[in-house]
Amino acid sequence: MTHASRSDPLLRNQSLVTFQFAGTEQVAYSNTVSTPLVGPKLSLCKSAGTECAALGQTIGYRLELENTGNKSAEVTLYDILPEGVSFIANSLLRDGVPLPGAKPSAGVSMGRIEAGSSACIQFQAIVTALPQDLKLVNQAYGDYTFHTQDGRSISGSVRSNVLILRAEGIAAAASLKASTTQTFVGDVVRYETTVVNQGNVPFRDTVVLAPVPDGGLFVPGSVTIGDIHAPASDPVAGIILGALAPGASVRVAFRVRIEKVPAANPLISRAYVKYVAYGHPGETETNTVAVMVVQAAVAVSKSVDKRLATRGEPLRYEVTVDNESAFAIDGVLVDSFPDNALFVWDSVTLNDVPLKGVLPADGIRLGSVKAHSRAVAAFQATVPISAFDRSSPVVNESSLNFTFRLGDGRLIQETLPSNAVRTELVLPVFDVHVTVMPPVVEAGDMMEYTVKLTNRGNWPADVLLTGLTADGAFLMKDTLRVNGGDAGSRLTAEGLPLGAVAPRQSVRIDYAAATSPLWELPTIGGYVGARYRFEVEGRFHDDEVRSNGYTVAIEDPYE
Repeated sequence: MTHASRSDPLLRNQSLVTFQFAGTEQVAYSNTVSTPLVGPKLSLCKSAGTECAALGQTIGYRLELENTGNKSAEVTLYDILPEGVSFIANSLLRDGVPLPGAKPSAGVSMGRIEAGSSACIQFQAIVTALPQDLKLVNQAYGDYTFHTQDGRSISGSVRSNVLILRAEGIAAAASLKASTTQTFVGDVVRYETTVVNQGNVPFRDTVVLAPVPDGGLFVPGSVTIGDIHAPASDPVAGIILGALAPGASVRVAFRVRIEKVPAANPLISRAYVKYVAYGHPGETETNTVAVMVVQAAVAVSKSVDKRLATRGEPLRYEVTVDNESAFAIDGVLVDSFPDNALFVWDSVTLNDVPLKGVLPADGIRLGSVKAHSRAVAAFQATVPISAFDRSSPVVNESSLNFTFRLGDGRLIQETLPSNAVRTELVLPVFDVHVTVMPPVVEAGDMMEYTVKLTNRGNWPADVLLTGLTADGAFLMKDTLRVNGGDAGSRLTAEGLPLGAVAPRQSVRIDYAAATSPLWELPTIGGYVGARYRFEVEGRFHDDEVRSNGYTVAIEDPYE
């Protein structure tokens, strides 16, 4: 079987038979059968006006179709452009004639291509992105149909050569990541920027800039370029990388200390890469990174039930922990009493539940305080009598030690003080001193009394003097003087009321008493008492104090 040339489009076929006769091999040939070849013979060639393309460059493509067969065909050409290359609308020409609206990817009808004829389409495309392998590869194809002499319809396809254009351009990529998505005040966050030269053009004067977000402070000396420390570099001023070859990448890291919770939370960070390529400056930016600054919204408030307290009154403290955070905390409340207060044993309650044996100084364990909830601890204290000698207020403050867990698993501990509460200690303190003259009398003689009462405390009190005279003596009412004034009319059966005696005020009481003629004992003696009442914030208190004792000798007039 032999193929005919285009000038002799015949398919010739002849058979043969081999056989042996009389020991000799013989060959017999058949007649020759000739079959004419009928059909189109299509070839498609694709070319471009350039061998390389840069980002943003326009490429002119050309498709040449030729029919070297002996039959015409209806042809439709297709050209699916490579990724990163976009067809420019209305740029397609067929044999120089514009075809508005035609798109090579949708198919361009070439009509009937006669035997021995050719056709050409041209169009333009623009490079919008560079592929990773920096090669723009595509191949066009055509679908055709023709009819044989006996009326059959035959379909086929033809493909062009594979066209490869080298992509030559500038392509920089940069990414940013943080060591955590959640942080807290005082934490140090590590940021890392990766810069890649994805093009095939070297970069020079490459610089990474990373503005530090509000609330953060760059940690000096923390910059690393790859595995090399660059202590003099600063991401705000720019971290110099210098030259970056095609396909090369570099990691740049630095640290930021969280100084405060910013007004705009989370912290939003983005880095920028500047470089020079082809003598022209370029810039690209990274993705944004959000880091939430987590701060527990916890408040500790303390109260005391008495603004003023006196001897014998307990102080009840209440500490409220409000957790307005969106997460739970574990807390321990600590309270160390000042020197002038004593804890009342077994007085601690937590949310009204008694806690036996718990000391506030060792810590009251609150357990888990859920989000948007509160815990209330209470306890009592007393004030020893020695504290009133100094008249110092009882000032008390609690502190909350609590922990909470970040989303990345880290456990954070913080200490939060409460407000200080103050209780003033008030108490009237009376000294009573009595002198009696003369020290020796005879029965029936007069004795002169001088009583001095002083309030050396810090609070007023109403005072009643009692026991102005001892057994064996009789008060001379008309001699009674208080601070020099006549006070005989004040005298009652209970004693001599002095009214309110202010702090640091002294009262002098003078009077005379006569000894009884019938007194048979050798002495007369006793003391003067002072009963007093005072009020502290509506609470009334009564107390009594005695003067020094005195003795007056009684002489027998007959001895």
